[in-house]
Amino acid sequence: MKGRYNEIMDKVTLTPASRTRILDNIRGMDLEAKTSRAPYWKKLMPIAAMAALVLSGVIAWQWWSKPEVIPGDGPVPLGPGTETDPDAAETVKEADSIAALEALMGYPVEEPAGLPFTPEKKTYKAYWYGMAEVTAVGEGHTAKLRKQPGSDDVSGRLPDAEYPSSTETDLDGTPVSLWGIVSGGMYNAGSWQYGGYSYSLELSDAVDEETFLSIIRQTVSGMGE
Repeated sequence: MKGRYNEIMDKVTLTPASRTRILDNIRGMDLEAKTSRAPYWKKLMPIAAMAALVLSGVIAWQWWSKPEVIPGDGPVPLGPGTETDPDAAETVKEADSIAALEALMGYPVEEPAGLPFTPEKKTYKAYWYGMAEVTAVGEGHTAKLRKQPGSDDVSGRLPDAEYPSSTETDLDGTPVSLWGIVSGGMYNAGSWQYGGYSYSLELSDAVDEETFLSIIRQTVSGMGE
């Protein structure tokens, strides 16, 4: 599975409307178990439906995480309706360092730490509605950390999506949701709230629960202490 998740996210595109149609079609399928005499292709329908649903989740991640980048100087508005220029309502600005990103956002921002690979490059983005995003890349792997004030989910996860691996766990009193596109208790993404902020973390290569929680613990100061 090494690198496959990243390849999918780089190559697959789908509009939100198309994604909605796919999910509606899946919900309308008859996924009840078939008897042993049923044609072989019918037995594979539940598997195909699950694969389509998982792919829809991956597509949603890519669509949501690749906005148009508009260069510019100055602070990013911290919420819809605060923009002075309507044309700047969907601005995403890139910073050249974590310090520059924090200056844009007006709050402290962490970088992914404790990763199972050595970061070779990091990119920093400030979204117009107040979300900060730090992406670490190295050795063919990626890790993407998002943070935003408040309790809104910043992961881009589809509300009704089902994943081969999914669990609700706890990191020393902080609830953490984990999910992954491969089975066997391996996780590509997680979301949680801490200190008045919402967080999410995406990994190109799935890891077990213990490793994922260890990354969160080393990334966010105070968690797990």
